[in-house]
Amino acid sequence: MHDTTTQRPKAYSYLRFSTAEQGRGDSYRRQLELAENYCRQKGLDLDRTTTFEDLGVSAFSGKNRRNGLLPVSWTLS
Repeated sequence: MHDTTTQRPKAYSYLRFSTAEQGRGDSYRRQLELAENYCRQKGLDLDRTTTFEDLGVSAFSGKNRRNGLLPVSWTLS
């Protein structure tokens, strides 16, 4: 008998906010909810074991690309 189940493509979330004040707010929950909704709409499985988080790391200066967890190969030049 053949296994007819197909695996959906996997997605990984990247959560980022610039300041500790934003971290005390709703940024984390809101961004995770957006990732979950996107995956549901696009038929993706959100991998909950691997999440890239740059919490309190500014993107304005590009610091998140130099010092954050976003893999260099995924960043735009």
